[in-house]
Amino acid sequence: MRLAHVVVSGVLLAGCGIGSDAAGTAKLCTGLAKDLAGAGLTGKPTLDQVRAAGKRLDARVRQPAAPALHEAVIQLHQRLHALEAAHRRGDTADVARLTTQARADAADAARACHLPVERLTGAAGPGGMEALP
Repeated sequence: MRLAHVVVSGVLLAGCGIGSDAAGTAKLCTGLAKDLAGAGLTGKPTLDQVRAAGKRLDARVRQPAAPALHEAVIQLHQRLHALEAAHRRGDTADVARLTTQARADAADAARACHLPVERLTGAAGPGGMEALP
């Protein structure tokens, strides 16, 4: 009975676009890399960088993708908005802590995309943003 429930749930999720949709995942990974370009995640991002990246991810959180990627994008999106709030408060310690966590979230998303983290953080070097199509 439990197996039947899991199978039915998987079929329903796939039908809703939240399953392991390879095309959706590829599209999200490409868009995510472009959205995070210039977000400042390799250093200390400015308020404007964080605000712009957070806004660009607003639509990405609703895109269909593999569950691990979908969760990573949601976490990164929330973290960027928290980072924006910390900037607005002038809380430099929180900005530093949230920046570190946002980098880890970007790394999680990169792993879910099977990409080097540099593709999502915009770091120069092999596999960096200049390598994007």
